[in-house]
Amino acid sequence: MKENNATKRILSRRDADVYRKHGWQAADLHVHSLFSPDVIKAESLHPERLYLRAKRNGLDYVTFTDHDTLDAYDILNPDLPGLVRGVELRIKDMKCVGHTIHVNVYDLDKSQFQMLKEIADEGDLHGFLDGLAGERLPFVYNHPLWFEPGEKPNLKAIPDLVKLFPVIEYNMHRVRRKNEIIMELAARYGKGLVAATDTHSGMIGQAFTLSRGEKLQGVL
Repeated sequence: MKENNATKRILSRRDADVYRKHGWQAADLHVHSLFSPDVIKAESLHPERLYLRAKRNGLDYVTFTDHDTLDAYDILNPDLPGLVRGVELRIKDMKCVGHTIHVNVYDLDKSQFQMLKEIADEGDLHGFLDGLAGERLPFVYNHPLWFEPGEKPNLKAIPDLVKLFPVIEYNMHRVRRKNEIIMELAARYGKGLVAATDTHSGMIGQAFTLSRGEKLQGVL
């Protein structure tokens, strides 16, 4: 999921259509269903409904990154075209970071999830990253400049954190200036950049990432 700086940019919908006509594929890589504890339990946010909405919106790949759970995949047909298993895990490493960070992990099975969840619960960021590397799982550092309510962030840790991750996130629901800083950090440290909705209300596909091979293009 890493790209070179020459291909890293945010596109308009019109420009995205040109890429898609040349075979690029679209994915919203950060979507929450009613299985996330901070999402209302509405039928419209059932993962089956969201999957169908994503396909109607033209997404080639669909993933549900609910907080600390894979429950959505217990009710979804694993053979659905373009369905990618995902989860958003929270880690609070007080020694190396000082605040909670969120990480999306993809293509993982239940045993890998349990292993990573146990490490995350221990607050061991480097052990968590070692686990990801050992399992060869793709992952993204989510919204680096958003912090848990009530937590005092360690802003000095952000650049060092960015260095540890291959890809960081441009998040549709975050302040534009914060996203601009994320883009600047990605360029400075040669990191991949994805655009995603992080939707908790069914707004799937309003931001997405285009991919062809290892190249990524964010679309808003």
